[in-house]
Amino acid sequence: MSKTDILVRTMGNQEDGPSANVQFADFDKIQPGDEVYFSKTITAEDVETFASLSGDRNPLHMDEEFAARTRFQHRVVHGMLLANYVSALVGMRCPGPGALWSRQTFRWQAPVFVGDEVHLTLSVRHKSGGARTLAVDVKALNQDGKLVMEGDGIVTALQMAPVAQNKHALSRVLAIAADVFEVSEASLETASSPDTIVSWDSLHHLSFVVALEQEFGIQFSPEEIEQLLSIEFTAVLIEEKLKERGSTDGH
Repeated sequence: MSKTDILVRTMGNQEDGPSANVQFADFDKIQPGDEVYFSKTITAEDVETFASLSGDRNPLHMDEEFAARTRFQHRVVHGMLLANYVSALVGMRCPGPGALWSRQTFRWQAPVFVGDEVHLTLSVRHKSGGARTLAVDVKALNQDGKLVMEGDGIVTALQMAPVAQNKHALSRVLAIAADVFEVSEASLETASSPDTIVSWDSLHHLSFVVALEQEFGIQFSPEEIEQLLSIEFTAVLIEEKLKERGSTDGH
């Protein structure tokens, strides 16, 4: 499959801002082995903009005189600036709009300097249709073909408003989460995750899974259990499992 085959079809002009006409990623078309690409020459302006947004003004990145006293001799581009371009590939290319980046690792193998041209490749290693997740590999080369960054991650492709169609399911997930993680339901949001709930450790995670299975009369696969890392994704997955079972009330 060529890279153009997995681009998301849209209607209207995306540059005009969010639109109800923008289509969700066509998950069914994405297959293991698919690749998408991104190339960029890193400018001083790019580094300055990223530093302003992130707050990382380490002189190794920002001060040419400081960097000249290191073994690199020149300013080193923020590693997470490269990761930002991977985020663009995930959110706009593979899987595309509606993508939820749930896990990612990076290994920076060599420095990137201002003026370097980086070529990023994101490839699909594994696809889970039930969980609507992709295991992806990432690598970045510079203009000399040298590997400067690599990594792997898990991406979920959300569907159009499955939770909005069943507010009752979402409210039940929120109630269960509040009980299991011992927090107030009012403090929870659909984006709540182990990063925002201190008590969401491995033991409480298993309790959460068991409580959900009992409440909705469903069973999660080991792979799905690993992906239940946000209230929103949990509600979406439950909605999908209830649809597959031909039920809308969870019983």
